[in-house]
Amino acid sequence: MFDILRDKESGICRGMDHNRPTTASLVSVISSGSKRPSCHWFTGTPDPQRSVFKPFIFTSNVKISPHIQSPKIPNDEDPAKIVPRFAKKVNRSHLLYRRQQAATMNGGSIVETLRELERNCVQETEACLENFDPERLSEMDDLFKDCVDSELKFYK
Repeated sequence: MFDILRDKESGICRGMDHNRPTTASLVSVISSGSKRPSCHWFTGTPDPQRSVFKPFIFTSNVKISPHIQSPKIPNDEDPAKIVPRFAKKVNRSHLLYRRQQAATMNGGSIVETLRELERNCVQETEACLENFDPERLSEMDDLFKDCVDSELKFYK
């Protein structure tokens, strides 16, 4: 499914040079009727060809990485909340997006390295879920956050 979402020729994957780029991608592996939890794979960044799919599993105390959240803008500075509205622009892009863009602009060709990171992550996640013990669900709390942190290290 990752390959399908990365297919530019079909038009499903639209790069940043397109007038309507793909903003992020998601693949869900739904596990109904088993002890195995469903696993959702998010890129969190535009253009799946340059992005890494990262696993997310719902838990009671799941941790979301602050590095894929739009920056918090104080109410007294937020163009959506002050008058006149939208008189100024602010950068709402998150850290992972900014680092990915910088790597691309600098001519960085780390896509193959990131694909290897993704392949390893898929294999490790599948192995973990294959013999999943529901009593150990809390071990998945940091899964997505840790994968975002790992990807960020490649952009430094």
